[in-house]
Amino acid sequence: MKATLRQLFRGIDYVAFLCASMLIVIGLLTVFSSSYRSGIDEFRPYFSRQLMWALLGTVGMAAAIIIDYRFMARFSYYAYGAMLVLLLILLIEGKEVKGAQRWISLFGFQLQPSEFVKVTTLFALARYLDAVRERIREPRFLMVALAIAGAPCGLIVIQPDLGTGLVLVALIGGMLFAANAKPSHMATLAGCGIAMMPIFWKSLKTYQKYRLLSFINPDIDPLGSSYQIIQSKIAVGAGGLVGKGWLGGTQSQLNFLPEQHSDFIFSVFAEEWGFVGSLIVALLYAGLLFQALKIAQSSRDFLGSMLAVGIITVVSFQVLINLLMTVGLMPVTGIPLPFMSYGGSNLLTMMACVGLLLNIKTRSHIF
Repeated sequence: MKATLRQLFRGIDYVAFLCASMLIVIGLLTVFSSSYRSGIDEFRPYFSRQLMWALLGTVGMAAAIIIDYRFMARFSYYAYGAMLVLLLILLIEGKEVKGAQRWISLFGFQLQPSEFVKVTTLFALARYLDAVRERIREPRFLMVALAIAGAPCGLIVIQPDLGTGLVLVALIGGMLFAANAKPSHMATLAGCGIAMMPIFWKSLKTYQKYRLLSFINPDIDPLGSSYQIIQSKIAVGAGGLVGKGWLGGTQSQLNFLPEQHSDFIFSVFAEEWGFVGSLIVALLYAGLLFQALKIAQSSRDFLGSMLAVGIITVVSFQVLINLLMTVGLMPVTGIPLPFMSYGGSNLLTMMACVGLLLNIKTRSHIF
């Protein structure tokens, strides 16, 4: 057992681990800043909770490294089915917050199952694609893959949680592309998605429509649906080259910026650390994703490659959409910034994904 652990530690991708760890630390410091009110020495409980989740996430990451991903894949369909059942229960018994029924209470903690669905769907898709291989170019096998991602996606959008639904859409797209699905089939699916936009628009909640309209014209409702993005752009711009320093951002300290500890955590960071700090964070994400791409390419089996590709897709999509959202280049969708945004479910999921990446790398090194 000791020899195996030595082999595991010797094969870990320490660059990926360091990039993720630095992002988590930066996130904790920024959540602390967004929770603190200077002048009155008041703290909101976000930091202490996020620190607790980070410690739990460390345990989860370690487990994700040690347990062979091929062994975990054996139970992927069961975990996937269990999460579908949980999503159905959530629609009936879930706790409603701000008009969305996304949370459940467990042992005093508020959990968001849709975050964990990203991992179970990822595993189920990877196992299925590993089983069918080149047959994914046949329509019937492609439709099964779409159903695997489509079932949880539909249940999540109903909550409503459009952001996580979009993540699953990106996940299936990225994994099908990497699995060598026919370009004509991919183009057809994209065309069908575009053709369904009018139906999609009609199914949106009123506040979701206003978010999209505010993206097109931010002046349409400056004190309502446009307020978040206007304040976010002010915060990012106010950071200048080197920022105002930790705990020095006026947009966050004076509470002008809504949801500053979660969806708009990057706006808080950008105001405090400016362009230089923002560039460092972008480079850390780029370093993590670059190492993940190397892991996907070096994996000894197709399953490991598919898992790595899925993780790359999930993380990169969330980073891209969140960063563009904070500067007004994408509509507000409620997609958190991986490793940095406040939220235990998302942090646990992202740390588990990093552990899984390191797992794939160590197994490639050993075997």
